[in-house]
Amino acid sequence: MSSNSEACQINREAVEFTAANWEAGITVRVSVPYTVLDAEARRCLLVHGLLDTSTGEAVPLAPVPELGVVVEEIVAPEAVLEVTELTFTEGEQASYQVRLSAPPFSPPLEPIEVSVTPIAGRCEVSLSDTRFTVANWETGLRVTVSVEDDAVVSGERSCLLVHLFRGLPTAEGSAFTETVTVTILEDDAAGLVLDPAALEVVEGSQARYQLRLLSEPSAPVQVEVTSSTPECSVEVLEALTAATWEDGLTLTVITADNFVQDGARRCELIHTVESEDASYAALNASPRVLEVAIADDDSAALDVSQTRLTLGEGEQRGYALRLSSQPLGEVVVTVSSERAECAPEPSRLVFSSETWNNAQDVLVRIAEDDLASGNRECVLSHALRSNDPTYNNIPSGQLPSVRVEITDPDEAGVNVGTRTLVQTEGLTNSYTLRLESQPREPVRVEAISSAEACQVTVEGPLTAQNWQAGVTISVTSADDARREPERTCEITHRLVSNDSDYNLAPEDLPVVQVTVQDDDRAEVRIQEAARIVPEGTGLSYTVTLGSEPPRRSACR
Repeated sequence: MSSNSEACQINREAVEFTAANWEAGITVRVSVPYTVLDAEARRCLLVHGLLDTSTGEAVPLAPVPELGVVVEEIVAPEAVLEVTELTFTEGEQASYQVRLSAPPFSPPLEPIEVSVTPIAGRCEVSLSDTRFTVANWETGLRVTVSVEDDAVVSGERSCLLVHLFRGLPTAEGSAFTETVTVTILEDDAAGLVLDPAALEVVEGSQARYQLRLLSEPSAPVQVEVTSSTPECSVEVLEALTAATWEDGLTLTVITADNFVQDGARRCELIHTVESEDASYAALNASPRVLEVAIADDDSAALDVSQTRLTLGEGEQRGYALRLSSQPLGEVVVTVSSERAECAPEPSRLVFSSETWNNAQDVLVRIAEDDLASGNRECVLSHALRSNDPTYNNIPSGQLPSVRVEITDPDEAGVNVGTRTLVQTEGLTNSYTLRLESQPREPVRVEAISSAEACQVTVEGPLTAQNWQAGVTISVTSADDARREPERTCEITHRLVSNDSDYNLAPEDLPVVQVTVQDDDRAEVRIQEAARIVPEGTGLSYTVTLGSEPPRRSACR
């Protein structure tokens, strides 16, 4: 068997027939390799002859068997890339299709294989398949490109994806390449992160905030913090590095304390950078600023050590005054009392910017009297005057006062000295009626006897001068000559006064019981004329009774 053209290639030059296979026959395969053929070369003739293997001689054939083959030219598939350029941000991914322009050759030709290799970049590539088949040549293979996300400011960069196709027939051979350019956009930036972005703090106290970097530095970053005013200060002791940039540093803001009421104010903390990382060094063109609001903890006010005192008449006790904050000039404190009996000493105190915090004592004296005024209260008020406007003429309602409770040992009452009297008729006895406290108005004393056996007289009224000594109430029992049994009478009292405490009815006052004893006896008295009577003479004497008899009596 032979072919008259290279376009047709026979897989064997001869076949051997035997008694076993002559009828079934032998298959001969003709292959047509892919070549660039001209029109004349697209026909070939396959000529067959017989050779007797036993003699080695050709067997004449009439006619000679021939097979004419016409080679049909087909369109060779070409690789088609959906894109030639890709752009995406690091940490993301993109994909595109690679397909053929025509179906691949049927077997037994070699399959068409694809590989994609990234060059000059950190791109990672994956393919949905590595071979083109009759089933997928039109939809193609998906190429997915991804770039690992990092925290470094590397800027925009690119990588080249080289596509190698094996088994794709071309005039140049069975392999060729296509490329896709990938542009990777940067998603990192140099920057300082302040958390929180602003602070509120009371003067004299501290506050903290977190300082971090926005991206991983290529060299240590030293941050310096300067304050717009001396009232705030921050110290940064270490640099931020590739190992610590994300966790950052905890910084402490220290605020100065003073004692002056100067209101709320602000300071700015300015962050500058020193680093060999150019991205971070460039931040100094626009430094990050942290706003710190400082609240004033001082107020123009007056502090008192006690706001309530309890004092008895005649007692004294003190309390202390000081200013709540440092004044810009002298402050004069005036202490006044609503009652004259409650007198502050001194009533005027002076504080300066040097002595404002030194407590000064105010002594409260309670005048003593004998009036039954009851427990009462007086209020000590304070007023301020100063060249410092914050301390000048503060409304009284905003200043503390001191309430003094005064306990009164005096009580309205009457003392009669005794509750019983025993006297003999014809005599006068007396007792004293005194007041327990000084009356505000004269007090007229009335004494009333329950029986005629007692005659009562009162010495006079009770006044602010004699209330302690009292007045004498005299009780006189009339004398008679009758013999009578012992008898009693009650002396009740009434006080009449414009002083309500001493305008008292008898039922409110003590009663004096008087017992009157009789001084008369039932007896006969003989008045002797002489005890010696001479003879011849006589004796006379007088017989009398010791008391008036109740009826005519005879002496026998």
